[in-house]
Formats: sequence, C-alpha cells, structure tokens
Amino acid sequence: MQRKERKRMSKKMKWLIAILLLAAAAFCVWFFVIRDKDDAGKPVDMTDVVVRQNLDTTYNTSGTLALKNQKAENAMTDASASYRVKEVNVKVGDAVKAGDVLYTLDMTDVETQQSVAKQKLANTQAQNDLATKAANRDLSSAKAAQSQTAADSAASVKAANETVNKAQSALSAAEKELAEAKKQEQEAYDNLKKQAASAGESANTEEADDADDAKAVYEAAVERRKTAQESVQSAQDTLATANAGLREANSTAKSNNRTAADDVAAKQDALANQKLTNQTSIADQQQEIKKNEEILKHGVVRASTDGTVTEVNVQAGSVYAGDRAVVIGDVSHLMVLVEVESSHVPDIKEGMTVEFTTDATGEEVLSGLVTFVSPVPTAGTETTTTNADGTTSVVPASEP
Repeated sequence: MQRKERKRMSKKMKWLIAILLLAAAAFCVWFFVIRDKDDAGKPVDMTDVVVRQNLDTTYNTSGTLALKNQKAENAMTDASASYRVKEVNVKVGDAVKAGDVLYTLDMTDVETQQSVAKQKLANTQAQNDLATKAANRDLSSAKAAQSQTAADSAASVKAANETVNKAQSALSAAEKELAEAKKQEQEAYDNLKKQAASAGESANTEEADDADDAKAVYEAAVERRKTAQESVQSAQDTLATANAGLREANSTAKSNNRTAADDVAAKQDALANQKLTNQTSIADQQQEIKKNEEILKHGVVRASTDGTVTEVNVQAGSVYAGDRAVVIGDVSHLMVLVEVESSHVPDIKEGMTVEFTTDATGEEVLSGLVTFVSPVPTAGTETTTTNADGTTSVVPASEP
C-alpha cells in the first residue's frame, strides 16, 4: 500500500514540475517578444489550468476486522444444571432467519420430573376434592341438624306453652268453683242459723226437721268448698309445674339451638380451613411445575434475528457451557478496529473517508468511514509507527 502511495506521489511531483516549466517558458515569450512589439498596445493575459487533487495521509498500522452487530444465542445464563446438547442444526457460515432452530438440549430428566410433578399434583388435587366434598357434606348435615333442632325446640316450647295454658284454664275453673262453693256455703250457713233460731223458739217438730235439713245442706256446702279449695291448690301446683316446664323448654331450646349453630360454624370453619390446606398443599407443586416449564422452554434454542452464523461453540453430546453457544452476526456491516500513534489522533475525525486492505482481500483497497475515535490512548499495546524518513519504529507495550 505504501509503494502505491509513493508511486502516486511521484507522478504528482512530475506533473507539478512540468506545469512550472511550461509557465516559465510562457513568461519568457511574453517578456521578450510580445511585450516589445509597439503595435501590441494591449496587455496579454496568460492562463493555465490548475488541477485540484486530494492529499492522502498514510498510517502504517494494523487492526482487526469485526462484526458491527452480533448476537450470542444462549439457552440460559445459568449452566449449573449441566444439560447436554442433543442436536446442533447449524454450522459456521449458514444464513439463518429469526425463528430457525439452532440447537436443542437434552431435557429428558426435566421432562420426567415434570411428568411426575404433574401426576403428583393431579393426585393431590383429587384428594383435596374428596376432602372438600366431605367437609361440604359435614356442613350440610350440620345445617340440617340445626334446622331439625330449631324445629324440635320450637315444638317443645309450643307444647310447654300449651300445658301452661291448660293449667291456667284449670286453675281459673277451680277458682270459679271455689267461689261458687264459698257462696253456697255462706248461704247454707245463713239458712242454718235461721232455721236453728226458729226451731229454738218453737217446739214444733216440723221446724226441727227443717233445721236438720239446713244443717245437712250446710255440711254439704262445706265439703264442696273444701273440695274446691283442694282443686284450686292442685291447679296452682299444676300451673307452677307447667311454667317450670316452659322455662326448661325455653332454656333447652336455646341451648340446643346454640349448640347446633356452633356446630354449623365449626363445619364452616373446617370447610374454609380445608380450602386453605388445599391451596397450600398444591402451591409448592405448582411452583415446581412452573419452574420445569421455564427450563423446558430453553430446550429448543431459536435464532432471535436474521443473519449469518459466525461461531458454533457447542456440539452434540457435550455439556452445555452457557456462553456464546451460537453467534449470529450481520456480515453486511463490518468494522475495523485499529490503533495509531497518539500524535496522529488529533488529525483523525469522525466522518473521514478511509481506505484499507485486509489479509482476506489481498491488495484490494476497501473504503469506509471513521465512526469513532477514542478520547483516551490505549496503553499496554505494542505499536509499529512510521518515522519521517520512512523508517519504522516500535512503541513498547509499556508506553501509550
């Protein structure tokens, strides 16, 4: 490349010298011939063609050719599981489209674990369903028992109320009879006194008989009154017993209803607790299945973009390494990374046109644009530079 540049510069110099000689000859003709003519009278214009040329600067350096855009298609960043590569479907140089299968991993163990996990989950869910149905049945039975208890309590209280009402009616009847008996007794007593007084004042046998009859009536009235009093006492005792029975019925009904309600509440809590237990029992299993599903998604690795395969770092049967398994690049956009002497960096600007050659293309000159200039020098790289006299020197790696 330098020889061509020097040859080109040599041709430029020859043309420049020829132009200068031609200009000098023309000046002499004008000065000695045309200027001395009397009839010229007018100045003679002398012109020449100026050729504009580019001055190229050559830097003797080397660099690397790289892809501007590339993507490593990795199954996963964590390779601790050590999955083996099952099949590789591409090789370096293959053109691929987004979605093409690049390689697959052997997920047999994960698939087996997933099958077992799903069966275990199905069994757990079936057991949970049975437990839930049993809890629902217990709750339904408790509610039915509560309804029956409420009905029985109501019937018991109703019966006790009816007994109280009957006892109250019987007492009322007994009290009425006692009032009638007392009235009859009083009337018989008054009549007896009257008849006794009449018989005492007269020796008439008929009046004596009337007194005896009045006495018998009185004695009968006394017996009736005593019987009525006993009936009232008995009715009062019966009513007291009936009221006690009613209180007992109410108390029993309240207790039974409360017990039935507590049982229903307990069965409801048991059902709710069973549902929570169901959720807890399957949560870990569902998480395991979800984890396996995420792993299985990585079993088939597809291209995420169009491009050309530039690297294949996996092979069938090997353990997946997890880094740069297959690299896809855009070979239509390349970049050249070069290092130049730090003193030349200010002369290089973004957007400048550059020409370069590569080992792959031989002496063919390629063109490009400067897209980036590092703002700081690179240290630790041995660099060859070209001196003003054409000789080369090496900048040690210890210097920028």
